[in-house]
Amino acid sequence: MSDLALESWEGLKRGTVDNKDKVIAVAMPEPPETDLLLGNLAEHVRQKVKARFLDALERIYNPQPLDCAKEYLLGHVKGEARTKTLLRLSQVQAAGSSEAKDAARHLREAREALDDAKAKTERLNNLPQATKDIRERLDALNTLNQEISRKLGGLENEIKKLKADLHTLNEDIGRIQEELARLGPEQKRIAVAERVSRALEELQERLKPTTSARLEAYVTKHFVAIADRRFRNGKIRLPGGGAPEIEMEDGDHALLEMLSGFEKRSFGIAFSLALAEITRRRIPLVIDTPLGNADSEYRPRTLQALKNVDLDQVIILTHDEEVTPELADTIKGATSQTFLVEFQGRATGSVVQPGAYFGR
Repeated sequence: MSDLALESWEGLKRGTVDNKDKVIAVAMPEPPETDLLLGNLAEHVRQKVKARFLDALERIYNPQPLDCAKEYLLGHVKGEARTKTLLRLSQVQAAGSSEAKDAARHLREAREALDDAKAKTERLNNLPQATKDIRERLDALNTLNQEISRKLGGLENEIKKLKADLHTLNEDIGRIQEELARLGPEQKRIAVAERVSRALEELQERLKPTTSARLEAYVTKHFVAIADRRFRNGKIRLPGGGAPEIEMEDGDHALLEMLSGFEKRSFGIAFSLALAEITRRRIPLVIDTPLGNADSEYRPRTLQALKNVDLDQVIILTHDEEVTPELADTIKGATSQTFLVEFQGRATGSVVQPGAYFGR
């Protein structure tokens, strides 16, 4: 409606301005002689009066009425056409409100779908690396499973062999019992002793390969946990009547006595731990200067190997240049007691201080 008021105001103003000359001609007739009221004015005064009349006519319609629009919303249509156009626009606007809401909803859903697609694309881009990581973990698990299956198969074969040996021993015992029934008391005792001795000797010979294989496996486990990483896939061999050796991954053999002092020391520790583990004897294990002059890389590893063995007590004899206080802290959680032995001269001798350590 403000457009209509603007159009009406402009029409009135235009009508007045277009007829201003006629209005001035009536107010101030020309020539001056015919103007009975203002004809006696000088010419320049008459012109000023005309200018004032013209300015007054211009001001009749200024300023705009308050209900007028500042500018046309639809400047290309006038009059009744504008009224019809505005009516049609209001109808279309009312009808299109729901369509606009639907369009806005569709736009929002489209944007959400786009964001979801971008997120999925990013996950797909990262999928090759994730797949590679999973494959590597699966390969590691497969390798571990194969190793466990191999060891399990070896144990099953060992059990079968032991069962067969036990069956043979039971048969020998049965035969001995039958023969004893036919012998006198003294003969029975002698016969029992001889038969049992022979049976045990035969069983011991049959058990030697199995026992040696178990000992090799246990020594290998502890040795590779301590020694240099180049031996991590090697196997300790204890040939009958021969010197201990290590079988490398490529099949080569090397005598342990030909290796470095640390490797030989590592073998001694590994052999002691293996014997303790196989025999299951709950006795203290004493290790004298376990680290020696080993490099700093191997020192913590050796202490961890001693800490992790399943024994009631491991006694480490060391000095301040071997197991330093900093190294001792790495196994502090597994240390039950420390004793510091100091030599204080010939007169006093060595003094033992429970709970003390070098520099502390």
